[in-house]
Amino acid sequence: MKFFAELYEKLHNNYLNYIEALDWLFSDDKFEYEWNCTKAKRFTKQLKRELPLLSNKNGYQYKNVKKFADEKSNKQPVIQHLSRDGEGKDFIRHIRNGIAHGRVCIKEQKAEKYIVLTDYSVKNGQNKMTAYMYMPIEYLLIMHKIYKDIDAQNYDFIESKF
Repeated sequence: MKFFAELYEKLHNNYLNYIEALDWLFSDDKFEYEWNCTKAKRFTKQLKRELPLLSNKNGYQYKNVKKFADEKSNKQPVIQHLSRDGEGKDFIRHIRNGIAHGRVCIKEQKAEKYIVLTDYSVKNGQNKMTAYMYMPIEYLLIMHKIYKDIDAQNYDFIESKF
């Protein structure tokens, strides 16, 4: 799997727009330091507002996923992931891990481009699936924009009043 080469090949006219989003995605400190609970909750809420697949109506599941979809049998976009540190943060972590560990590909369906990825954790020497995502590739750009918008806002004064 050559994700970045495939990304360039399929999105060559738009490739540079994804560079900044991918740099952010792979940054270790995106949720550190100034990211308090208020910003993290706002991030999750905004993701759910702007990304239609993060709606229970569209098969979205987090926390108690009984059975994950799989690339062979699933033909519809869906997002399923386990959550331990916060829904929005974990959503981003699973995307980062899927790309970093090479469990990702880009698919085209009716002239639309999608990213399909899985994430696993190792428990007792066994791989356990923790995420399956089949989503529009534009979600990467939207997530990054949401993060930048929230990160630019100052929530310290809001928290101190309550």
